[in-house]
Amino acid sequence: MPHFLATHSLAEHVAAALLSLDWLAFGILHFRAPSAVALQIPRYLPCPEFLVAVSGVLELLLAVGLWTPWRPWAFLGTTLLLAAFTPAVVEICRNDQAVAMFSNILQRSNTFWRVTIVVHNVVVGVVSFALFMSARR
Repeated sequence: MPHFLATHSLAEHVAAALLSLDWLAFGILHFRAPSAVALQIPRYLPCPEFLVAVSGVLELLLAVGLWTPWRPWAFLGTTLLLAAFTPAVVEICRNDQAVAMFSNILQRSNTFWRVTIVVHNVVVGVVSFALFMSARR
């Protein structure tokens, strides 16, 4: 086991594994369904296709970064990226087309997905920031 992995707690490994899978799935989704993801970008932001590609790359980099010695910075990157996604979350909450992709996948209501996305982003952001802070001690 690499030295940096041996210095982390089981809870941190579990959080990193779950978060890594999360980023991997969403990062891939950005490239598998870019037009659906672009609907989540508010109209006032320019170049939605470019923003989808950039955020997809960042998500994939974070998924990998969680398994490197830079894990604490990947936790901080997660918090910052989720904060940057706030306009997209607002768009998901106000625009039925922006959330339709999720509703079509698992046949749940738009409201279910809106609540799930907001809670997910808040919880993951807070936990990631806490893990970043604990790693810096």
